[in-house]
Amino acid sequence: MKPLILLTNDDGIKSPGLRALAEELGKIGEIWVAAPHTQQTSAGRSHPPTSSGIITEADGYPAGIHAFSVEASPSQCVDYAILELMPGCPELVISGINSGVNLGSDITRSGTVGAALEAANYGIPSIAASLEIHQDEVFAAEPRADFSIAACFTRLFAEALLEGNYIDDVDVLKIDVPDNAVRSTPWEITKLAKKSFYHPAKPERKTLSDKGRLGWCVEADLTVFDEGTDLHTIFSKRIVSVTPLSMDMTSRISLSSLDKELRGKS
Repeated sequence: MKPLILLTNDDGIKSPGLRALAEELGKIGEIWVAAPHTQQTSAGRSHPPTSSGIITEADGYPAGIHAFSVEASPSQCVDYAILELMPGCPELVISGINSGVNLGSDITRSGTVGAALEAANYGIPSIAASLEIHQDEVFAAEPRADFSIAACFTRLFAEALLEGNYIDDVDVLKIDVPDNAVRSTPWEITKLAKKSFYHPAKPERKTLSDKGRLGWCVEADLTVFDEGTDLHTIFSKRIVSVTPLSMDMTSRISLSSLDKELRGKS
């Protein structure tokens, strides 16, 4: 029996990155796809109460792959798949392949990472996979990017997790692949940068009553990102970044020392 694998994303059911992932992972598992009906970038791990939850079968996927479009957020798609669609609990959940990297402190707004965290909340090993693409292509319906290499790297780590090669407190593997990567490109374990790569840009409008969507720009000075972080690995070393994430977001400090500090005790 092939392992049950659930795939989702935040770019929507028609994303070429999701299709590429389904094709590659179909070689090692029984694939179920449950992805948002529409673009859900920056949805984080949100569970909006306005989601209709309507589920329809999706076309455009290889034979043997069970694909569904869900009118819901990425993390809600994980819930619907586990609670209603799949014949059993998946052994692995993979979110991606995202159009654009998810790096540093920006990951808290990422729907790609949010869906992987939702799966981890069930105790299921999960992966959030992203590919660097040109900024003008991030929101394109059909970005001019080759997702096959990123799919191969995702399969590599998927096989490792399916073999039980994970440790306590590693709930999600965040994989980011540079756009110049080939099959022989090295990879390394990285830590999460504590800085943001994407910065909000002031809306262009005449009055506050006008519509004013926030824009975004990228950090121009890459030297601000420390060596060993996901951002440094992607943009300076140009190799694949693999960052372990934990559901435990407690600060790694001495809790007793903090208690004394806050109580004013020496």
